[in-house]
Amino acid sequence: MKIDVKISGNQAILNRLRGLSSQAVSVVADEVEATTMDIHRDAVTRVPVDTGRLKGSLTPVVLKQGEKVTGEVGTNVDYAPYVEFGTGGKVNIPQGLETYAARFKGKGERQVNLPARPYLFNSFFENVPKMMARIQKGIASIVK
Repeated sequence: MKIDVKISGNQAILNRLRGLSSQAVSVVADEVEATTMDIHRDAVTRVPVDTGRLKGSLTPVVLKQGEKVTGEVGTNVDYAPYVEFGTGGKVNIPQGLETYAARFKGKGERQVNLPARPYLFNSFFENVPKMMARIQKGIASIVK
């Protein structure tokens, strides 16, 4: 999952911010990086462990390209979404993730009822509002 941050608001403040863009980019970049690590830490803490393969595969990545900063936490383990959302009659898809989760819907050839054991998206949804508040506070201190 990726995070896009758009800054909007009072035009006078935005004009001042443009002159301070390197400081603003630094605030956002630092917060995206810190939040990516927070999401990773929380997901690793929450992920159910059987063999440890899924837990060990969770990887945080922060990419910085000029003024664009992207933070991601992901895995290459193919069964990860089934742990997150559950299977069969025990699927639990959080509101807003229906389209994403539909990619993992089975063909109905076998019925396996595993309960949802969320670890990644709840970590994301808990940490992003905190990041946004910190960004807002950091931008406000620059514009003063």
